[in-house]
Amino acid sequence: MKAEWYYARGNERFGPITKIELKKLALNGELKPDDLVSRAGASQWKRAAELHGLFAEAAPVAAREVAEEASVRKLALWQFLAIAAALLLIFAGAFVFFSIQYKERLAQQRKQRQTKSQEVTSDASPAGKEPGKTSQPATMPPPKTVEKTAEKTTIDGKTKPTSKTEAKSPSKTPPSKTDGKAKPDPS
Repeated sequence: MKAEWYYARGNERFGPITKIELKKLALNGELKPDDLVSRAGASQWKRAAELHGLFAEAAPVAAREVAEEASVRKLALWQFLAIAAALLLIFAGAFVFFSIQYKERLAQQRKQRQTKSQEVTSDASPAGKEPGKTSQPATMPPPKTVEKTAEKTTIDGKTKPTSKTEAKSPSKTPPSKTDGKAKPDPS
């Protein structure tokens, strides 16, 4: 297309440009309706608003561009909100996951402590007791006393014939099996 248009703003003149370029200037807002336009070789200048189709077509195009820009902004807003929601869900999920892990770890540690305390309790209790039940600390039985009477000896409430009086403590050595009676500890 041949460049055949000029335009003037104030005391400045621009051109030659094609009619398409003139329309682009009108769309971009660089050419105002009050600016003057003239065709090459014409002696008169007209207001740009009087040129048929220059601003009449620009209005629907400008409105379309504004609508497109609003649509793009709306889309960008929705994208931002979607990304923010996704991040929020990810962080909430991670928080819940790690909270559950933490609680499970605490429960496991509590269970291990209970198991250890039950082991300590069962080690201190005599055999035959149920694990986990508290028991009295193991004590040594009192020593057996033997008292001599004229005919009988009493050993912790049991009477047996004997000829000596002595105090016996629990012996670590087993009784002698030769005569069936326990021999006194030489200590």
